[in-house]
Amino acid sequence: MAFTLSMEDLIRATLPSGWGYVGFVGVSPVGDSYHVLAPVEVDLAADIFIMALDGSGESMGGRPGWRYYYCHTYDPPPQDGRPWPEALLAARRQRARHSGELFMAWARRQGWWVDFEARVK
Repeated sequence: MAFTLSMEDLIRATLPSGWGYVGFVGVSPVGDSYHVLAPVEVDLAADIFIMALDGSGESMGGRPGWRYYYCHTYDPPPQDGRPWPEALLAARRQRARHSGELFMAWARRQGWWVDFEARVK
């Protein structure tokens, strides 16, 4: 089975560091679909995995039996005179692209076939 991971979903799951939230991409047990789980409070992130493993994860947004990939957070750029929203989005996109590359390697190790749609619509 296969699915296509979109850059837009990776951007949605890539959150700023130090703000108390993280994002994940969850992949179905057979590797034919995914969903984005974000934002997740850092304090609850470990609980989501535990609940997903014991079958009670749906109440926290996780899905039992699914595997979750942690999308690395990004460091917001300093406000150095560049327009802040554009610099923030550029940093987020750069980290999301990097997470996409890491996700692809992780998915291959799981035995899943995944395409990556790197363009943003």
